[in-house]
Amino acid sequence: MLSRLFTISFLLLLFIGSSFGQSKKELLIYGDESFKNKNYVAAAYFYGKIIGSFASGEQDRVYPHGFSAWNRPLPKTEVADTSDIKSDSTDTEEKVERELAETVDSSDTSRPAQAFKGNESYQRAIYRLAESYRLSYNYLKAEAAYKKCQYLDFMVYPLAQFWYANSLKKNMKYGMAQQEYNDFMKKNRGNPALDTLGEDFIKKARKEMGGCRIAVNLIGDPVPGIKIYKADSNINTGSSNFAAS
Repeated sequence: MLSRLFTISFLLLLFIGSSFGQSKKELLIYGDESFKNKNYVAAAYFYGKIIGSFASGEQDRVYPHGFSAWNRPLPKTEVADTSDIKSDSTDTEEKVERELAETVDSSDTSRPAQAFKGNESYQRAIYRLAESYRLSYNYLKAEAAYKKCQYLDFMVYPLAQFWYANSLKKNMKYGMAQQEYNDFMKKNRGNPALDTLGEDFIKKARKEMGGCRIAVNLIGDPVPGIKIYKADSNINTGSSNFAAS
């Protein structure tokens, strides 16, 4: 068993160490496979390697699961001094909170015009990167990634602008979201690519615009007696969590 774990660990370290030398084609295959399996955190990693948004290293690492330290309970006859013990989970949650608040490096937003235009693989990678962020509920990074998708052919990626507007709305940028929804409806009205999606996204965009207007009105004239606040980390941790059942 230990030998098997060692082998798996060695192969994983070997993969990580060699990943920087892998071709973009291989990374795209890994990204597509992860996306197909709905492992959106891994998919974002591979697509991000292609686009270059992970080049900065530490700040773009993703921690998909939170963890907490566990110590074996001491027998009742033993007494332990825990005054100097610091919880590992506190540092981890604070770090995750900071990282999830970061967007894709803004200095990279000018790249798609040159790097992606006419390159089908890069176009799919940037769109799938944005999709991976959205489907893992990282709307800050989804917003930045979808913004880059404005250079893509809207006949091939007709929903790029819709999801960009949706990300803006999730990030409480209601005015910008309304403008993007409106532009989306104008640009895609009559677009045959939308007819194959099985949903009326023009109607959905109109409905989302209405939601933005309501939000703006509530912010400007809040309902008396109602307060909205973000719960602390006891409820909203900085990462997804799991537990045995």
